[in-house]
Amino acid sequence: MRRLIVLSAYVLFMAVACDEQNTQVDTCGDEVADPGEACDGQDFGGTTCQGLGYNGGQIACTDLCTLDLSGCEAAGYCGNGTVEGPSEDCEPEVSTETCISLGYGGGDLVCQANCHWDTSGCIAPDTCGDGEITGGESCDGTNLDGATCESEGWYGGTLSYRSNCDFDLAGCQAVGKCGDGVIQESHFEECDTETFNHTCSSLGYYGGDITCTDQCTQDLSDCLSSGRCGDGTIQEEHGETCDGTNFNGDTCESLGWYAGELVCNTSCGLDLSDCEDAGRCGDGIVQYSQGEGCDGITIGLTCEDLGHLHGGAPTCDASCVASGDSCHRFIQVAAGEFHVCGLTSEGTLLCWGNNYYGQLGNGTTSSSDVPVPVSGGDSYVEVSAGGYHTCALTSGGTAYCWGQNNNGQLGIGSTSAGENIPTLVSGGIVFGHLSSGSEHNCGITSAGVAYCWGTNSDGRLGIGSTSSVVSVPTPV
Repeated sequence: MRRLIVLSAYVLFMAVACDEQNTQVDTCGDEVADPGEACDGQDFGGTTCQGLGYNGGQIACTDLCTLDLSGCEAAGYCGNGTVEGPSEDCEPEVSTETCISLGYGGGDLVCQANCHWDTSGCIAPDTCGDGEITGGESCDGTNLDGATCESEGWYGGTLSYRSNCDFDLAGCQAVGKCGDGVIQESHFEECDTETFNHTCSSLGYYGGDITCTDQCTQDLSDCLSSGRCGDGTIQEEHGETCDGTNFNGDTCESLGWYAGELVCNTSCGLDLSDCEDAGRCGDGIVQYSQGEGCDGITIGLTCEDLGHLHGGAPTCDASCVASGDSCHRFIQVAAGEFHVCGLTSEGTLLCWGNNYYGQLGNGTTSSSDVPVPVSGGDSYVEVSAGGYHTCALTSGGTAYCWGQNNNGQLGIGSTSAGENIPTLVSGGIVFGHLSSGSEHNCGITSAGVAYCWGTNSDGRLGIGSTSSVVSVPTPV
């Protein structure tokens, strides 16, 4: 502001100088300040540093006949924030002197706009100590005018006095007050100006900044806008799946459990303990009370339980219902004189009954009253039973026979006593179907060619003769 006054004075000077009438030639350097020139040599037209508002200094003129104020600026001016020399007592809003430091008894000292002190508010030094509070005195000796630490804004303590008739607040400061930058928890302060014991994060909020009110209480508005576990609102972006009693509409049942009560833990995550006690499809435990027959790889039922009496293992579907699709089911049965064989949907062949000649094909001659698997583990597509022997076809059309062979009915090129395991029929013929009589068999190829073998009494082989035995497949 002071600088603006100085420059304004300079502009005013220039305007006045321009208004002067000078008939001389306008020549810079002739030592005469002509119209339009601020100066010329030592001719400054009466302008001085003091006249321009500076504290002193020597003005100069440049070669261009303009003022050089650097000498003035070195002397300073009122308002530049620095007290310069005897021409200034103070600088407004900068000087720290008080009435007491100037020798008065107290009061209010003011630095005026002209950089000189106004001491009219100071107390004469001879009044402080007379026991009477006058002028700018806060107190006078033990006379505190009824003031206390509390009346001065402190929480408590003992108010005392100084020799300069001002309060001694040391006893009050020991107790503290809101605004002293120290948190007095005993007086229920939560914060003090910029001092905090907590942050939004330490209080469990996901973000934000705490502010301190004039009453030294925490303003958590910014924290609240960020949310936290426990505010009753589910912040999914922070991994919450529940909050307090807020489960976002979920229940044990809606989450796939059969029953139970959801609980929200202290981290705002679902506690499913009660749900898990009730169970669900997919927990690996078969809940029979809920109608489950299986759960994952845990099967609670057998193929026999599902009505499939010949082995295999049930499977479990996504609804925990046991399926018998993979259980052994017979798709064909063939009966001999005293034995029966059944073909399952998986191509497994099982036989039961009399096994004196090995017609069950299980590698023994022991009879069985329950189905027993045929040896070899081959997969079959068709079975045919004779009196005391059995024949079967693989998916590739290969024929196997086993059991009694006294009349060559096994088709293996001999009339041995018999075989108790599947034995390859001679000739390498690929059959599409087989049919067995008491002691003979016939097969038909995909081309419709029929072959027969075994006993030929009464010409049953259709080979144009009644020779007694044919031990290999022979075209009809």
